[in-house]
Formats: sequence, structure tokens, C-alpha cells
Amino acid sequence: MLPTITVAYIVRGKPESIRESYKSTSLIADEYIYVVDNSTDKEVLDTISELECGDDRIKIVVKKYENELAQKQYLLKQCTKEYILLLDGDEVLSDNAILLRQAPQSFPEAEAFSLPMHFHTLALSYEVDNQSSSNSIRFIKNKQEIMFQMGDRLVLTGYVEPVVQISDVSIHNYTFTSVLNKVLQIYLDTMQSTPGSFEAIKSWYKNFLTGNVLVKGFNMEDHPQSVKDKFRFGEVR
Repeated sequence: MLPTITVAYIVRGKPESIRESYKSTSLIADEYIYVVDNSTDKEVLDTISELECGDDRIKIVVKKYENELAQKQYLLKQCTKEYILLLDGDEVLSDNAILLRQAPQSFPEAEAFSLPMHFHTLALSYEVDNQSSSNSIRFIKNKQEIMFQMGDRLVLTGYVEPVVQISDVSIHNYTFTSVLNKVLQIYLDTMQSTPGSFEAIKSWYKNFLTGNVLVKGFNMEDHPQSVKDKFRFGEVR
């Protein structure tokens, strides 16, 4: 029997990406948890409420914002299914997301799974090496010991090693909806008046992010199908 899955979100992102994220997980989710706070944009709240009206798997939980650690700990406690998939609202699963359901059966002793991370911002895309980034651990067995801890960044703890690396399902993060876009734009503006190159941008990414990155040009064919359609029909600019 296939395991049950909670898809869990700390809500951030724009309505368009939240809808795409929801659609990309609809075939694998037995439960959705959306944690919102007092600062969540009304348009985003309306989008999630609209999804909730048509899907009884969705539960919207309001928690006053304290800090990122408190919000994520609270999110974990709301999940009731056997496994948890942790996503942000600007993250979309690849087209073959249904294969994620099979991972616990293929690796019955595993409690944590890492997924390849593909980030898209401005005219570049980059991939985080999922062997060196704890942020890629997004699919976990739901048990009491699982929690986030603060180190240099928030990390998941409480699972039994080793972490299984999944290669056939990936996460696409549309960072043009987040603060990284603003940081990168400042950097690119600076480069216009100073010597710069593709290698310089690649080097900057490596210094900015935890883990190794592979930077490449922004290619529409790298995206999940529904996102490719949005680019094709001019809905994403």
C-alpha cells in the first residue's frame, strides 16, 4: 500500500506560483497544510482560500509570526500523514512527481529523502548539489522526533541516516518571486559598471549560497509543463 503524504507550506510567493505548486502536487497529496501569518498578502490568502473551497484535503492554519524557526516547527506539528513533503509557495515539482509516492516502498528503511533543487532567477538557472545542501531534504517520515534546528541556517533533524537521494523528481524554485531576485539585481546593476563575466556570476553564486552550484542559461524547456505553457502564452514575464 502506498504511503500517505502531507504537502506542507509556510506560505510565501505570489498567487500564480502558489497555484502552480498546488497543481504539481495534486496527484500525490493526501493532505495540504498551509501556515499563514498576520503579514500574509490578501491576494495570496484569497488564492489559498479559493483552492480550499474546491479541495477538502486543504487545511489553512493561521499562526502569528514569531520567527522562521517557530513557524516551521508549528508547520511540522500540523501534519497528520505518514510522510511530509516540505515546499515553499514558489516551488513547483517536476512533471513526474507521482514517482515520489514510490520512494518509501523502494527504500523502506529510509526516513529522509533529498530532491534535486533547480532555481530560476532573471536570465539564469542554477542547481544546488543535493549531496552538500541540507536544504534539499524535503521529503521525510512523519514522526515525533522530526524538528528544525537553527545553526548557520535552519536544518531538519531527528531522522535516521542515511539520506536517500532521489534523482527522478525535482523541485523548481521560482526565485524571481523572492528576495534573492532583489539581491541578484543589485549585483547585476553593479556589474554593468565593472568588469564582469559569466564566470564572475557563477563565482558569486557559489559564495552566496550554501553548497556547490551549477549555473546555466535560463532555458524554458527545463521547466515543468504547466510553467512552460505559461511562458509560451506570455503569462510569465
